[in-house]
Amino acid sequence: MIESGLLTLIGADGTIAGIVSTRIWGKQAPQDPDMPYLILTIVDTEGLYDASDEQDLIPLRIQIDGYAESYAGVITLMRAVRALLSGYSGAAGDETIQGAFMRSQKDMDQESTGFHRRMQEYEMFYKEALPD
Repeated sequence: MIESGLLTLIGADGTIAGIVSTRIWGKQAPQDPDMPYLILTIVDTEGLYDASDEQDLIPLRIQIDGYAESYAGVITLMRAVRALLSGYSGAAGDETIQGAFMRSQKDMDQESTGFHRRMQEYEMFYKEALPD
């Protein structure tokens, strides 16, 4: 599954792990997590078909949200994410990413908590490991 592959890929990056340790979750964080942390969400994906069958190259959009107690902290975290993913091609678990590109970035501070949040959205294409 690409989700677990992406979580592993991001968590294995030394710079990112040095900032968030293992605080990288899919879809949502546990209640009251330590800071800083990352959340990965699949925004959109679709299958591609040709006249004979489903193709194994899949387009995918993901959203990664970084949270930190300071604005400088969230900037540092998300620069590390961008350095890893923007232009990335290679393994992500059992899947192979052909190319990943950052499409948007937006600051989304959490006024009720005082935490800082930055969202990045990536478009990527990956080869799905299809069963025979």
